[in-house]
Amino acid sequence: MRQRRTVWIPMTMVLIAATSYGLVTPLVKWASLQGIDISWLTVGQYPIPLLGFWLGSRLHRERPLTRSERRWTVLVGGAGSLTALTYYQALKWLSGPVAITLLFQFTWMLPVISRIFGGSPLRRREIGAIAAIIAGTVLQILQLPNRWPLIGTGLGLLAGLSYAVALYGSSRFSESAPLWRRAFESTLFGAFLIIVGYRGWTFMGHMTRGWIWGSLIGLFSQFIPMLLIYRATPRLSHAATAILASFELPVAVVVSWLGLKEPVPLVEWLGIGIMMVGIVAGSWPSEA
Repeated sequence: MRQRRTVWIPMTMVLIAATSYGLVTPLVKWASLQGIDISWLTVGQYPIPLLGFWLGSRLHRERPLTRSERRWTVLVGGAGSLTALTYYQALKWLSGPVAITLLFQFTWMLPVISRIFGGSPLRRREIGAIAAIIAGTVLQILQLPNRWPLIGTGLGLLAGLSYAVALYGSSRFSESAPLWRRAFESTLFGAFLIIVGYRGWTFMGHMTRGWIWGSLIGLFSQFIPMLLIYRATPRLSHAATAILASFELPVAVVVSWLGLKEPVPLVEWLGIGIMMVGIVAGSWPSEA
């Protein structure tokens, strides 16, 4: 019973992180409606999380990262920046529901990556949960247009793969690894790649609204989920992490429905319901 109560803590952390990340899609869409370019949002999401992580590492007086920890930090930071780059660009080509559905494929990509690198086999309950999540996704895909832009589709799938890699890398840290410092260094590396890729120095002194929206998106896409996922994933299986993180899809759909007035057919609600059942069934902790 004590083990069950202990498992609930990291599970709740991943659910909160998924909820936070689920808000990113409607926020990007809202910002785009305000005339903010995607490049502004991608670069502008980093300063606030970087400052917060740096202050946290100073206040907690954390030790430096080991060489092994720094290697995983580089992987997580690089994969995270690639996720932001490809997903935000996919939103230029695709609607929010289509883009988030493609990103959502990380739910099966993460367990596959884990298995390739020697992870434990999936439990029956986890396989059933992933099957339910995929079934719910298929129901939503049936409501989407028959023709998707090829470039947007590729970007969305690449975002899902890079997000799965980032989740896998975050789980490779030990629980004793300094939380704030690894979050800072991985975000710093990701920010470096994004700024170089977008040549961010060419517009850093302009457009106040872009920095405001970017900072808001950075809070929900970087700061909150990274802290929670770094803390929680070493205590969960990769399948459980993927299942719980999939909660971001219904959050994104519901918020888009309420805030952006995007229509959500009854079949799509049914798909979300099936996914929620899968999330609960697959992540429910076993009796110790």
